[in-house]
Amino acid sequence: MSGGPIPVNRVSAGEAAWRIFSSIESVLKRKGSCAVILAGGESPRPVYLALGALLTGRVDPGSLYFFLGDERVAECGSPERNETMIRESLFREFKPPEENLHFWDALPVTPGESAAHYSKKIDEYFLRPALAPDIALLGLGADGHTASLFPGAEVVVAGRRRPVAADLPQGAFAVFVPSNNLWRLSLSAAFLRTSGETVFLVGGEGKEKAIAGLSRRDRSLPASWAAGEGDGVAIFLVISD
Repeated sequence: MSGGPIPVNRVSAGEAAWRIFSSIESVLKRKGSCAVILAGGESPRPVYLALGALLTGRVDPGSLYFFLGDERVAECGSPERNETMIRESLFREFKPPEENLHFWDALPVTPGESAAHYSKKIDEYFLRPALAPDIALLGLGADGHTASLFPGAEVVVAGRRRPVAADLPQGAFAVFVPSNNLWRLSLSAAFLRTSGETVFLVGGEGKEKAIAGLSRRDRSLPASWAAGEGDGVAIFLVISD
């Protein structure tokens, strides 16, 4: 991986939403459809609320396709699930067809089964010539993780656990996080960094070190693995409106 420093932009939630909306419009003018990877957690919520309002009435809902970068292992409708947050924010006003919304399976489906199903979704939609996510919205943790690619985590590949790494094959994984003794679900860094444009939506306290490391593409940080090598990568430090 290479590339220059990733710019850090201090923006309000409304400004972040407008920039993402402009990127979506640009892709739609060029291609007629747009595939977006969505970040989970709580930091994106105000951005998604503003983005949903911008998209409503301005963009054909059927022209957008949404995928989740990661998910938590919980029952459908649980407040712990990223799907729940996204439905309550981005899709509160903006209503794409359900077949355009690609969520991870909820419990009682096992993490391994959910990852296998999501890998199939990714294969069916993206693994065709010259097709990749148009825009990836990712988060950033204080430990440098993005999606559910945590430092020290293990992923299940072909039925075996392997340390999370930048060069694991494209696809979706069940991820075990020993520090928290829990399972997560995540897209691979190799797949995420194929995105045409990548925006890290960063909120919360105590992330200065991680932001600095990501900006200089510190390869010890999983977030850096997911950043593409070109100029189409930015960090949005979201401040209160």
